[in-house]
Amino acid sequence: MFNTVEVKEFLKRDGKPKVYKVAADNSPSANPWGSKLHQMANGKDFFVELSKQITTVQASGGK
Repeated sequence: MFNTVEVKEFLKRDGKPKVYKVAADNSPSANPWGSKLHQMANGKDFFVELSKQITTVQASGGK
């Protein structure tokens, strides 16, 4: 539970809350994965693995 009196006093004292802003840098180095955007945690390319799985499912009749 919050103490409404304390919350109101806190908001009056600090004014507006701080707003989180994302950096405008969209370069590959700004991404947590760097230039390896399609890599999974195991180091394999996501789209290669996805196409393998789709091929396997289609060959088995989708079951």
